[in-house]
Amino acid sequence: SGTAGGQGFDRSVIIHIDTLRDMLDRSGESRSIMVRLQESATPNDAKQIKNQFLQAFPNDNLRAETIEESAESTLSGFRSGIAMINLIGYFGMGSSAFAILTIQMMLVNSKTKEIGIMRAIGARRKDILILFIMQGMIIGAMGAGAGTAMGLGYTTYAKITNMEFQGSLALEVNYNWQKIAETAFLAFILAVIASIYPSYRATKKQPVEAMRSV
Repeated sequence: SGTAGGQGFDRSVIIHIDTLRDMLDRSGESRSIMVRLQESATPNDAKQIKNQFLQAFPNDNLRAETIEESAESTLSGFRSGIAMINLIGYFGMGSSAFAILTIQMMLVNSKTKEIGIMRAIGARRKDILILFIMQGMIIGAMGAGAGTAMGLGYTTYAKITNMEFQGSLALEVNYNWQKIAETAFLAFILAVIASIYPSYRATKKQPVEAMRSV
C-alpha cells in the first residue's frame, strides 16, 4: 500500500519484464528504467549520475530526470490547480458580495414605509445607516460561518476517508487556521462593503415621501 516516486502500486500488477514484452510483442524494448541510489546519496549525486547517463548515450534521444525533477513537474500541476481553485474562490466571494448588494437594495425598497416612520419619530440618518449595515454584517457573518463550516466538513471527510488524487496519490489534509480565518474575515468584510451603498440609499429617503410611497 502507498506510493513511490509518484507511482501508485495499490492497483498495479507486477510481472517479469520479459513476460510483458512477449505480451505486447515488443521484444527488447523498455519504456523507462528506474535507478535506486544508496541511502547516503545526495540530490547532487543523483544529478551527476543523470548527466553521466545522458553523456553516455548522446544520440539516443533519451530523457533522464531525478526524483526531485519528476516531483516538480507533478507539483506544477498541483500549483496550477490550486491557483484555479483560488480564482474560483475569489470569484465566488465577489458574486456573494453582489448578491448581498442586491438583497440589501431589495430590503431598502421593501422597507421604505418603515424607514419613513422611523425618520418621522426622530431616527437620524446615522441610525438608519447603522441599522442596514448591521443587517449586512449579520448576513456576512452567517455566510462566512456557513462557508467555513462546509469547507472544513469536506476536508475532514477527505481526511477520514483517505481520499485519493488521480486514484493513487492520497491527499494529505493540513489545516492552516490563519488562512481559514483570513478568508472568512475577507468574506465578512466584503459583505459589509456591499451593504454600504444600499444603507446610504436608505438614509436619503425623506420621511413624508417614504411614507407616501407605499
